[in-house]
Amino acid sequence: MPATINTALTGISIGAGTDYTAYFLWRLRERSVAHGDLYRGYVDTMTSIGKGIVYNGLSVVVGFFVFLFSNFIPLRFFGFLISFSILACIVSTLTILPVVIFMVKPRFLLEESKERGKYLVRVPVRLANRKGAEGPALGPFTDSARLEGEYRDML
Repeated sequence: MPATINTALTGISIGAGTDYTAYFLWRLRERSVAHGDLYRGYVDTMTSIGKGIVYNGLSVVVGFFVFLFSNFIPLRFFGFLISFSILACIVSTLTILPVVIFMVKPRFLLEESKERGKYLVRVPVRLANRKGAEGPALGPFTDSARLEGEYRDML
């Protein structure tokens, strides 16, 4: 695939949109489980990470908005498109995503992990605790006795 302004725009837009959505969903799950209620988790999420998403996104938008003052026309075009797409990602993450969440009510937002009250995130053992690695373990698994199923076989 040839590298053009469209591929750069698409990559940056998808990357920013995915980041903002991941931040939002992670905090919503954390707060919903803590409160035991999706609505209270949503309010807590919007007042904490919602502000962070807005500040981060606006700083990125302003950074690309500077390109609009360039004498090079394609750079102006690129700056406008990136700024607009990042703004669209922010707005959709903070408005459309919550509406979809409250309509669908996905179970993963209210489920807590069965392992010591932690959120269910599976990390392959080879990445989490490499044999022969110096220093502390890279993940939550410190010994193989606590691992179960397919993750124990990865040692």
